[in-house]
Amino acid sequence: MSLLDKITRHIQHTGPMGIAEFMMLCLYDDEYGYYKNHRPIGADGDFITAPEISQMFGEMIGIWVISAYQNLGAPQKFRLIEFGAGRGTLLKDVMRVLKSQNIDDAAQIEIVESNHELRELQKSTLIGFAPIWHDEFVNIPKNEIPIILIANEFLDCFPIRQFVRLEKGWHEKLIGIGENVLEFGFGPKLAALPKNANEDDKIGTIVEDAIGIESFFATLSEIFENTSGHALFIDYGHFGDENGDSFQALYKHQKSNPLENLGQSDLTAHVNFAQVEQYAIANNFVINGLDTQRELLIALGIEARAQNLMQQNPTKTQEISNSLKRLIDQSAMGELFKAIIISKDPIS
Repeated sequence: MSLLDKITRHIQHTGPMGIAEFMMLCLYDDEYGYYKNHRPIGADGDFITAPEISQMFGEMIGIWVISAYQNLGAPQKFRLIEFGAGRGTLLKDVMRVLKSQNIDDAAQIEIVESNHELRELQKSTLIGFAPIWHDEFVNIPKNEIPIILIANEFLDCFPIRQFVRLEKGWHEKLIGIGENVLEFGFGPKLAALPKNANEDDKIGTIVEDAIGIESFFATLSEIFENTSGHALFIDYGHFGDENGDSFQALYKHQKSNPLENLGQSDLTAHVNFAQVEQYAIANNFVINGLDTQRELLIALGIEARAQNLMQQNPTKTQEISNSLKRLIDQSAMGELFKAIIISKDPIS
């Protein structure tokens, strides 16, 4: 049985399914799920993340970690947790920066990763650091050791519900069976206005609601309950000022039809950072930063680091310059990606 067969049978028995349920099956199904069984990152995968573009990205995050560490009072031990560490590249670059300041021994590395193939890659990348792995974020143990948490391209994987304003009202976008293939359609008219929608929205307006993010921050609050700490989330998205269909599939570095290549492509949606901010505040976190990736990396000193690398490696000047532009230019990742810093206490 293929994943298409599994989804088709499910629809035949229970009726059309929402995008959120579809994403859950395609991404996390134990037998066929994309994140359970594939190596998604890198030239041979389906996408390349910022840490894979240049060491400068991880080095800047390392500088942020040092700042957070100092704000915590330079504890003898802290938990450095990453959600979805990919190949381990980001953590490796972060630890190199920490080592340069002689604080790498203070970091107890923990990784939330359900893909066991990626775990093996992380293990080889992080030789000498003895990471601790957790299958799910709900499995992270609670203790009094301070936490510094990083998550790059993690929130975009939360399944979404999508709603469309049609002539007679709002309807949820669903997935059903057409002529032997999956196709999009609409559910019945909703009795109430969906989240993120307005009464005066025009016909054709599309709004999205990432389910699970609210409960995620509730769980995160429990993990931080008995300790102090800071968390940095970076992802592509908006500040709550955009509507539209952001549901997409990436297959071999190309956008593709989300209803094809089931379990073989990455399904994501843009993150509503205004909603993330609300959920964080509702769960007793303090917002200590909300900006674009461009502004975050520039504030951390990426331009000076690029100049330094160019001076040290003159034959790679163009390569370094291109990587810098890709990370911070407004036409590249600089504006599309946003960053939010949340803490148990304000940063002094």
